[in-house]
Amino acid sequence: SSAMRSVALVIILLRAGLGLDPGVLKRAKFVILRLAFLPCLCEATVDAILAKFILDMPWAWGFTLGFVIAAVSPAVVVPQLLHLQDNGYGVEKGVPTLVIASASFDDVLAISGFGIALGLIFSKSSLALNIARGPLELVGGIGGGAIAGVVSWFLPSYEKKKSHLHRNRVAFLLFAGLTAVFGTRRVHFTGAGALGVLTMAFVAGRKWLPEDKKTVARTMALLWHFAQPMLFGLIGAEIESSSLTESYVGKAIGVLALGMSVRVTVSFFSVLGYGLNLRERIFVALAWLPKATVQAAVGSIAWDTAKQEGTKEEERLGLMVLTIAVLVIVITAPIGSLAIFFSGPRLLKKANSMQLDEEVSLAASNNRDRNQHTDSAMPAENNLNSNAPQMLESGV
Repeated sequence: SSAMRSVALVIILLRAGLGLDPGVLKRAKFVILRLAFLPCLCEATVDAILAKFILDMPWAWGFTLGFVIAAVSPAVVVPQLLHLQDNGYGVEKGVPTLVIASASFDDVLAISGFGIALGLIFSKSSLALNIARGPLELVGGIGGGAIAGVVSWFLPSYEKKKSHLHRNRVAFLLFAGLTAVFGTRRVHFTGAGALGVLTMAFVAGRKWLPEDKKTVARTMALLWHFAQPMLFGLIGAEIESSSLTESYVGKAIGVLALGMSVRVTVSFFSVLGYGLNLRERIFVALAWLPKATVQAAVGSIAWDTAKQEGTKEEERLGLMVLTIAVLVIVITAPIGSLAIFFSGPRLLKKANSMQLDEEVSLAASNNRDRNQHTDSAMPAENNLNSNAPQMLESGV
């Protein structure tokens, strides 16, 4: 079960890495960084403090839980935002693009923070090494991932048949990703493995032809279709119903609610200076609510590691992290999805007929730039992107 969940984790990390778009980051400059980093860091910190004093968790375990909870779900956010954009809502100020572009960076930060906190818990090294563990995992993960990504530019070598090339590239990424995750776990540098897989996929896609990268991303999306139900099912099967007492669930929901309140508030203020009005800033804050994919991918890792390397107390704390991760998915995914669906048409300005005519060419250009990001975040995006101009015209 643990090995199968690790395979699913590698797949979602590869998809996230292939979806990172440096062009979008450069265009939106510091706004995307603020929206991706500030809400995540603030929510993780608040959750860690609440976990310490409400759930009686040690600080390192509190931050492990905080980063599990803090990650937003591109699988929920991206399709909803694409639907709004294709119908003209928020396109004038680029609100959908802003939120979509920030989602992957938010996940990178959450997964990296989770891995570093988890590494501090199970490290048996000296205090000096424990203090240096975070920077070492960061440098090791980025450096190793970058090297593997550069290797993927040349290996596999170009084949006469494109299908063979794409198949071999997918196989290389999966093999290198699994080696990184299982290998770093073996040497107790778990965070470096996750970050290395993200970095490898990102670097690999930089030199591939756009159509080649899109094909590999579609294959990863197809694999995720099979891995996702397996991942959620295996996680749900691990939950012990005896641990879900009214008191425990109530405390967990309280931690989640307070942390989400901080996230919404910080998200609202993170987009100041981008030219959004009050209603649009409220929408951005609501769009930053759904959580699902990352919680399913990393929620069980702490428990798996505790069973292999930790004490009975650490195993109990790992199960608490897993249980709360499941509660986060059950509560926030439907609420966040409904919030985006109903608030978008009410809070975002819909371009009029003349504006839509002017936005058609710009939206098509943005979609082409964004393809590399959203193909890995939402498998059905290719159909949406190819139909975007027709949908915009039908809105006229």
